[in-house]
Amino acid sequence: MNLSRGIDIIIPFHRNTDLVEPLFESLRDIREELCELACSIVVINDSPEDPEFLRVLADAIEALSASVPCHLIRNERNLGFVGSVNSAARRAVESRRDVLLLTPDTVVFPDALREIYKVACADPLVGFVSPRSNNGAIGAFPHQEEFRHLEPKESYAVFDRLCRYLPEFQFVPTAAGFCMFVKLEVLEEFGYFDEDYRLGDYQHHDLIMRANRC
Repeated sequence: MNLSRGIDIIIPFHRNTDLVEPLFESLRDIREELCELACSIVVINDSPEDPEFLRVLADAIEALSASVPCHLIRNERNLGFVGSVNSAARRAVESRRDVLLLTPDTVVFPDALREIYKVACADPLVGFVSPRSNNGAIGAFPHQEEFRHLEPKESYAVFDRLCRYLPEFQFVPTAAGFCMFVKLEVLEEFGYFDEDYRLGDYQHHDLIMRANRC
């Protein structure tokens, strides 16, 4: 795999203290993978009025930063999901790095990022990659409703039994925004998320459709 430029993993937070530890625990569990792919964790605190949440977030970042580069962006005012992500994506483009968007309710399992990057490198025309999830819209698998409410480890065990029957990857009309890899070239050519979608809904579909037209 070509590891020449690395990945900025952008995680926008607006409160949700209970989501901090599960996500960061999953990132600590894959720290070797993060280093292998030259990842940096870019966390955005979009809750400037909440000092207790900042303390919890800063503690989690400090624990991970011992092994993986981490950066905390503190918005002076609430920018919303899209504004927060765009501010970090612009920094990634300036540094000529790919982007992986993670929402705070995501739990990452080992080898997921390696697989995402492998698929992204499979063809120059692949601009976006999302993984499977128990509750990830177009990426959800298995599809039945009951699997969406299992604990993450239970859900992953079900997926692990079934994934051998799936192709290595599939081309789909759009990607799932909870965990979405975006190549640097896409951001350079087509720009960022449209900030008319400030609250964070459908903005990734809009960007994908803009790119797909080319």
